[in-house]
Amino acid sequence: MLKKGIILLILGLIFSSCQGLRDFAEFSGVTKIVDDIKESNMHRLARKKDGWNAISNKEYKAEVEEVIKDISKRPINKEVQFEETTFIIPEGTKINQKIGNIVDEKTGYGIYIYFSGEDSWYKMYTPAVAFEKPDKGIYYEIIYNDSTIELAQKIIKINGFKYENWDRDRGEAIKDVLKRPMNKKGQFEGATFIIPENTMINKDGVLVDMKTGHRTTIWFSVKNSDPKISKKVNGKEYSIFFDIYDTYKANVGKLAERIIEINNFTVKKEESYYDMSGDKKKDNYIKATIKN
Repeated sequence: MLKKGIILLILGLIFSSCQGLRDFAEFSGVTKIVDDIKESNMHRLARKKDGWNAISNKEYKAEVEEVIKDISKRPINKEVQFEETTFIIPEGTKINQKIGNIVDEKTGYGIYIYFSGEDSWYKMYTPAVAFEKPDKGIYYEIIYNDSTIELAQKIIKINGFKYENWDRDRGEAIKDVLKRPMNKKGQFEGATFIIPENTMINKDGVLVDMKTGHRTTIWFSVKNSDPKISKKVNGKEYSIFFDIYDTYKANVGKLAERIIEINNFTVKKEESYYDMSGDKKKDNYIKATIKN
């Protein structure tokens, strides 16, 4: 009876959009059960013939090793859609749309190279070797192991994945966004906000630079129970948050201040923030719009 109750609760969690149910699930530990089920399912799919870990299956190991050798000789010239972006992969291959790995079209064998979007549930179980590429406000990783390292390096290069100087590049992107006029309308959860030129609000509410794909450290939300900075639109209360410590040394607080002002957000209490973009740290603040 208890097992049946847990299963029903899990199904409700998966198929319901009710925030209250999700909150209860987190409190009661059901979320961990769901995550464990997903992890188990991911590993099961990965060890199938077309999975990224087929090479660990004794039944396929020898054939997969030969397939990797064959694919490594092919030109990398095929554009394939995966989730919200396009990758260039070897000729005669495809991407397993369930778990993101490269599959040989002729034999059907999967190899240990796979792509993962930041919001993919299986990302948390990937190996440590990963390079990131921003696209449409989502960070994608390419994951590989010793069996595919040489081929993976070619794919990394042709697709523009990079790891070094990530923080610096992100900071430079935020600085560039700060210089732009506030003239674009961005949609988020049924509301429209004025945001900088050539930016967008992604599905998670994060302000993204469309020139580089880098996310800023400013994000919108409708789920905060007691926001410091908020605005009501059509009966919903939206809030805006930003990195007050200016992690990427780009004066993101000033950018947030401009967005807050042009969109007429209410600031309940003075909000202090750091400007780390210069040689020395500067203390700034956004004035409260409500007098106590």
